[in-house]
Amino acid sequence: MYKLQVYLTPLTILLLTASNISFSQTEHQRRAIWDSFGKGVSIQEKTDIESILARPDDFDGRQVAIEGTVVGVCTMMGCWMELENAKGKKLRIKVKDGVIVFPKEAFGKHSIAQGTVERLTFSREEYMDYARYEAKERGRKFDPDSVEPPYELIQLRGSGALVQEAP
Repeated sequence: MYKLQVYLTPLTILLLTASNISFSQTEHQRRAIWDSFGKGVSIQEKTDIESILARPDDFDGRQVAIEGTVVGVCTMMGCWMELENAKGKKLRIKVKDGVIVFPKEAFGKHSIAQGTVERLTFSREEYMDYARYEAKERGRKFDPDSVEPPYELIQLRGSGALVQEAP
């Protein structure tokens, strides 16, 4: 009986080790699945959207990666999507039409995007045209009284993005 216990102990250890390996594989399989667009994302450190909006001059022309929830997607050509961080701050990722196409199904999903921060300045008339077009694109009524200075747009000229397909 004693000899049997000596042999069972290594066998028990082997079985426990095998079950841990199996558990680890299951955990690995549960990791998020991401869809990649454009060049993907290579910058590891994420820049907070709020920091970019608070200090656009510090970030203008810089390559950054941001993350948040997709709260808007271009329904015409998929040429932009908008990310919102946990504090409700939003930043649009704009790409050339047809170069990257963000799917409408990305709406509501977690995303990481990479690109160059742009600070675009407009005349009042140019910004009114932009605001009118954006309202139409989003299916909203345009209110000219809502357009106030500064007449600028801070956005990310996107080079790539990841959209979480499954948690």
